[in-house]
Amino acid sequence: MLGYVERDWAALKKEMLDAFWYTDSRPDSFVYTRQYLENICTEFGGRDDTETLKSFHRTYEHISGVVTERGMMVEYERTEMSLRALPKRLWRKAITKLGLNLLELRTFRLSQAS
Repeated sequence: MLGYVERDWAALKKEMLDAFWYTDSRPDSFVYTRQYLENICTEFGGRDDTETLKSFHRTYEHISGVVTERGMMVEYERTEMSLRALPKRLWRKAITKLGLNLLELRTFRLSQAS
């Protein structure tokens, strides 16, 4: 986060509050579900401004990590769902950068790519 990089603690606090308000304001049992992930993919998906993408990625990475750890989804689903939320112009770029092979499901590991 920019506030951290610039050592501006007031800015960092605001960035963190803006980034994590959705998890802080909802019960744990609702946030850490596949349905919630689908909702945020729909809500944030397709937008391509840098700050929205960063916010989406932080949110998705955290929540999907917990959902995966709890056995409610597998790595392939986690990665595929995050890719679906990207704007179409970034889809191919992300697949290339992350080294994903659409014919080899074992390459779809978001946790290794991040």
